[in-house]
Amino acid sequence: MAYGKQWQTVMEDGTVVTRSNTWSPPGSHPVGYGVKVVTKDGKLVRIEGDDDNPITTGRVNAMNLALREYTYADNRVIYPMKRAFEDRGKNKWERTTWDEALDTICEKVRYFQNTYGPESIVCFGGTGREACIYYYALTFSVLQSPNCCYTQSGWSCYGPRCSIADYVLGAGYPELDYAGHLPGSYHDPAYTLSKWVVVWGKEPLPSNGDGFFGHCLVDMMKLGTKIISIDPRITWVGAHDGNINLQVRPQTDTALALGIMNLMFENDEYDHEFAENWIYGLDEVKARAAEYPVEKVAEITTVDAEDIRRVAHIIGTERPIGWAWGLAFDQNKNGVQLSQAFIVLAALAGSIDRPGGLTLGPPSALLGKWRMNQRGAMSDDVWQKRIGAAA
Repeated sequence: MAYGKQWQTVMEDGTVVTRSNTWSPPGSHPVGYGVKVVTKDGKLVRIEGDDDNPITTGRVNAMNLALREYTYADNRVIYPMKRAFEDRGKNKWERTTWDEALDTICEKVRYFQNTYGPESIVCFGGTGREACIYYYALTFSVLQSPNCCYTQSGWSCYGPRCSIADYVLGAGYPELDYAGHLPGSYHDPAYTLSKWVVVWGKEPLPSNGDGFFGHCLVDMMKLGTKIISIDPRITWVGAHDGNINLQVRPQTDTALALGIMNLMFENDEYDHEFAENWIYGLDEVKARAAEYPVEKVAEITTVDAEDIRRVAHIIGTERPIGWAWGLAFDQNKNGVQLSQAFIVLAALAGSIDRPGGLTLGPPSALLGKWRMNQRGAMSDDVWQKRIGAAA
């Protein structure tokens, strides 16, 4: 069955196989898993991987394998539930209607707005790639509260890397080119397999976060790609024979990046054509990197100087070099500087917008109008009451 031609098949035993995609973290946003949904008499029988999906090629994650169990679990909540005030902490829920649930929410919101002011309400959101765009509008315009909060201080997940990419590159988040957009995948004539992939502060296989399908690293390793893993831990990809693991001291990644950069300059091992045409302030970058000689960096990071030299030589001379950067950048105490250094390193390696290097997209929607124009129609006196404004 060729991919994209037949989306549903009725089998002789009455089961129906429907081709679809599933999206849910961990490991499904926003790439999704290509699946075959097997049903009979309107009931889910099982989920199978779709071998013809060009990205996931028949793989499924634990969520998909357990989807039938989730769907028909006795304790699954699929309707609004309510509980009496005096029964808080007790499992004494009862089903209510959507109308009653919405009326109750609106009544409570208006009560707190009118009694204590809109600033008494905090909108506390998670990291859903759709919801995180809209809860700003909900907070600032609908609830008229200045307090929009996320589970991690400063929205320290993905957004910082997107912001830095927007400002440094004028483009969207750069991600490893693993030929996911090409019909011939890794064997497409338009693709060049990465000789090495630098996996920095990222655990791709279990997380598959933000459009990066981590299992591609396994596929690429089978084809000959080697991995440079930079992480305080020894990761699965870093531990494999032939790969390199730089077990960096936590929070010292930026020093390591500058040290690698300095060695590339000292040894004249970088992509001159790209660097001289596209890196603004190249001389200033060289001067800053020169403040981090390899022995100093080895002391700061606890990474052996010879290992740093070896990695700098590979990054400076091998083509193409792929890169995969992770959440550790967002949550590093100097993550902004680290992200800037990372992008410069990728540029020095000639990896930007190059097959087998890094792909580029449009500037991220996560920097949309609700983040850039947070206040909306909110008055000055309410805006000044946001949590932490006076700190």
